[in-house]
Amino acid sequence: MNRIVTTSEALSDRERAVAERFAAGMTYREIGEALFIAPSTVRTHLAAIYEKLGVRSKVALAMHINAIAAAPAMSPNGPEASPMLAIFPIECLSADEQWRRFADGLSSDITVDLARYADLPVVAFHTMKALGSRPADFAADGKALGAAYILSGQLRADGRRVRLTMELADAQTGVSLWSERFDRPVEDIFALQDSLTESVINV
Repeated sequence: MNRIVTTSEALSDRERAVAERFAAGMTYREIGEALFIAPSTVRTHLAAIYEKLGVRSKVALAMHINAIAAAPAMSPNGPEASPMLAIFPIECLSADEQWRRFADGLSSDITVDLARYADLPVVAFHTMKALGSRPADFAADGKALGAAYILSGQLRADGRRVRLTMELADAQTGVSLWSERFDRPVEDIFALQDSLTESVINV
């Protein structure tokens, strides 16, 4: 498997600035305002960043940026295995059984979609489901699973809206690397599940 390409090797200074801010959870608009560029220019930079770093999702980008920061002295010729991602089942904070099933389905979809990428090994959903929805101890859970990163989330729902909060953390330190909140109206529940999955996976 290919080693991690460092940002200094692959990216320009501007691309590196965009990548670091996007991995930290900033929006296109926020990045544009911070760097004095248009949101459309941010999108263009991100397309180039994804291509150069060989990543396909913002979760993978956040993991990549963190791995680079954690290992600046990595040998330029040594092969590096891609870090493993453990996705805990989304915690449903609604008492309605319908939404509990929805959260399970959403967790499974996110796991399956992220696992499609060869550069992002993911712990199987059924393995994670047996552990529950919240990491008890980031370092211990990460070590037991062989995972460097942990993705977890919470879902709240009422009759009109659904709110999903997702967070990516370093399994060794428990430090949050990326988090985002998604709000959607309740309409077609299957379309909603697809929409939320796509939002978590994609830019």
